Amino acid sequence: MERDFHMAIAEAEANYANNSRFQANMKTKPVLDKVVRQVYTALLPPIGCVTSLLCRHHTLLFVSMVISTVADAQHHNELGCHSMEFQLNDLPRNDFNRCAVVPSKQISKLIAARVSEVLLLLAMKMEHDFHMATGEAEDNYANNSRLQRKALLKTKPVLDKAVRQVCMALHPRAMIVADLGCSVGANTLLFVSDVINTVADAQHHDELRCHPMELQFFLNDLSGNDFNQVFKSVKQFTKSIAASHPKGVALPPFYISGLPGSYYTRLFPCQSVHLFHSSYCLHWRSQMIKDMDEKMSDINGGNIYIAKSTPPSVVKMFQDQFQKDMSFSSSCDIRN
Repeated sequence: MERDFHMAIAEAEANYANNSRFQANMKTKPVLDKVVRQVYTALLPPIGCVTSLLCRHHTLLFVSMVISTVADAQHHNELGCHSMEFQLNDLPRNDFNRCAVVPSKQISKLIAARVSEVLLLLAMKMEHDFHMATGEAEDNYANNSRLQRKALLKTKPVLDKAVRQVCMALHPRAMIVADLGCSVGANTLLFVSDVINTVADAQHHDELRCHPMELQFFLNDLSGNDFNQVFKSVKQFTKSIAASHPKGVALPPFYISGLPGSYYTRLFPCQSVHLFHSSYCLHWRSQMIKDMDEKMSDINGGNIYIAKSTPPSVVKMFQDQFQKDMSFSSSCDIRN
């Protein structure tokens, strides 16, 4: 049922999005308002973490209500919450791709709510047309990413060492791991399995000398990425990793979430991530070179990358953009 059950999707008149006015009823808003104020007043969290179970099409209505309530309370000095994080949950067959691509006007209205930071884990304003080739065809990314897989396998010892160092230094009860530029296909969950196996082995040999650890993974890519396919593969992945694991070695509990957005923007609340990972991604720039007009593009042979024939003046443009992107990205990572 988990795999086959979902609300009617697509653009037809009979889909759920066009037939959910009853679910958008505003009568429970005062109850939600009261609950939000009570929770925040009692717990005083620096980061407000909110989960919407069975998110559906009207998720952003719920999100906007919570944001408005917190914003109003902050405005009247009732609360001290500085950031908000929303996790949108549904069965794997839900159209998460639709959730990920949110009209900019809706986001602008939410951001304008006077909350210092609003971080929507499945709803970010971003360019959504750029992504790896998807679908079942032979030329899709999943069937043409052996080089990327080879890189993951070669860097596994480095990842293993980094995971153990983070665990031993911080002893987190729940380790938060972010994979920036996860894409789609077998490679996406290969990284996840490596981290799980490392933690399981370390705990089995009592290397961490701490309480049992849980793992929370955030798989990040631009909103045009096929997150639907990623989520559909999670159940089989869970069965596979359990079946292939050595007997007598307990797997740590793990949870996998999708996070649409550019890693050149702020994605997480402060001090909320223990380990960042990115493979074969940082060569992508945050934007096209601003000064790369048609004439300059012709000089570069029509390429959008540095080629053997690229003149020094164009190489300098790419270098400047790279430094700008990495400086901003690093500052975001440091704050996390």
